[in-house]
This record gives sequence, C-alpha cells and structure tokens, in this order.
Amino acid sequence: MHLVTIAAAAAISFPTFAASAWLSCVEQSECKDCEHLEQLYNFSKNFCSSYKNPNNQTQGWASASSSGGWSSKNECVDAFVDIVSKCYGLKDGGKDLFENGSDMTVYFCNCEHA
Repeated sequence: MHLVTIAAAAAISFPTFAASAWLSCVEQSECKDCEHLEQLYNFSKNFCSSYKNPNNQTQGWASASSSGGWSSKNECVDAFVDIVSKCYGLKDGGKDLFENGSDMTVYFCNCEHA
C-alpha cells in the first residue's frame, strides 16, 4: 500500500511538459536592459497562445522563438518557464530541445534576439 502511495505522489510532483533533451543557458553578454521575472511569465502566456506554431515574438526587452509542435498551451508555457527558472539571473537566456522534437529559445535581454 505504501508503494502505491509513494508512486502516486511521485507522479503528481513531476511536470507534465515534454521532457527536455538538452538545455543550454546563453552566455551573459553584459546586457543592461532585461525583462523582469514577472514580465517573462506574462510573456510565456502570450507567446504560447498560438502554441502549435508560435514562431518568433518579442515583448519588451525579451524575445522568444519555437518550432512549435506543442500539444497544448500549458505544455508550451511549462517549457518556457523551465528555461526561465533554470537560466534567469545566471545568463541572458536559454535554448532547449525537447524529446517531442520541439525547440524553444528565450532571451531575457535586448542584446540577444531569438
């Protein structure tokens, strides 16, 4: 019984977006004008509103691009937020390739463009 409970809890705690096959944070280029974290989360929702084919978009100082192929808006947003959570404050953006064949690039600052 305990094993079933542990397995159920583990399944709930893992994100449901496509598994990342490769994540790379983009080198910091001494960018001065970068989006705040809250604006990046808002950008993720706007960017992923056309989740099947979001292409290239900018919002404020940030930019993002993706090949599309996401199964839902939430899957796209989760992938975007994953890049932000792993790279923001350390680098100027991130690139990720997912096992489902989708890719995404997010830049937080104005000196790089997706």
